[in-house]
Amino acid sequence: MRLPLTIRPMRDVDAPIVYDSWSGAMADELGIEDREERRSFKRAQKPVVDGLIARGKVFVANPRKDEREVMGWICVEPPDVLHFVFVKKAYRRGSVARQLVEHAGLPKAARASHSTSWGSPRIARLFDTLTHNPDLGAP
Repeated sequence: MRLPLTIRPMRDVDAPIVYDSWSGAMADELGIEDREERRSFKRAQKPVVDGLIARGKVFVANPRKDEREVMGWICVEPPDVLHFVFVKKAYRRGSVARQLVEHAGLPKAARASHSTSWGSPRIARLFDTLTHNPDLGAP
């Protein structure tokens, strides 16, 4: 099922969900459960995410009737780098990630700077080839 949505460039108001979901997913991947350790990790990740957002483009998916509700988002660096894609649980299985990837214009052979054990296998299905290279996320 393909959910109806609108995709637009990230706005300042979207920054909290982009930062929190990106750093939160990476903290989950690393198994950081302690509240203070998670907070510290997220603070340390902010300059990294700032740099990737500045280098790339971020697009946000909204339900067609509510631009304030964020369904998901994608950060890419043309021509072929996927930095991160995130979709809220309530919207998974609605082709939101597929629509974001299509909108971002990534080629079928792309590279990823970030990877999670849950998301990467699912996102990789949207490409002929998606290779992970963490050096692409370096400042």
